[in-house]
Amino acid sequence: MAATKTVSSSFAWNTERDDLEMIAYLDVDGATVQGAQLRCLAKVLYPDVDVMIQLEHEDGRLQQLARIDWKRPHSHNNQGRGPVEWHYREIDGSHHHRFDLNWFAAENRMLANNLPIAVPITNVPADYAALLEFAGRELRIDNLVDAPVPPWEPILGGQRK
Repeated sequence: MAATKTVSSSFAWNTERDDLEMIAYLDVDGATVQGAQLRCLAKVLYPDVDVMIQLEHEDGRLQQLARIDWKRPHSHNNQGRGPVEWHYREIDGSHHHRFDLNWFAAENRMLANNLPIAVPITNVPADYAALLEFAGRELRIDNLVDAPVPPWEPILGGQRK
């Protein structure tokens, strides 16, 4: 997690699903790390909202390592875990499931249940380009800013808030 990473495969959005998805493999020091990948999800009908960027490891079993949820329509509750100030409070909108908060060092493993601890993003990126800059810094992925904009197809009548 601490290593500086780059995306080794080409960035491309898969549009064959209801949601847009992009999976890319990651390099550390010029070598592709087996199983290390970046997953991005976006809603085709809702530009500049509801984007997920997740660092994960796949070795027959998918293990989420860190996730950024940007302008998501759902809230998150840590259920009494993580930073005290966020134990049972609802975290609305953009939040970050940081690796350090979801790593159980005593057992050398991630906490169960899909990254259960998050903190709000205090300076929410204003647009997709700013999101890529933020996520690149937080996840230590140098070339994340080169990812293409999702091929959004907005619905008539405006965006979902």
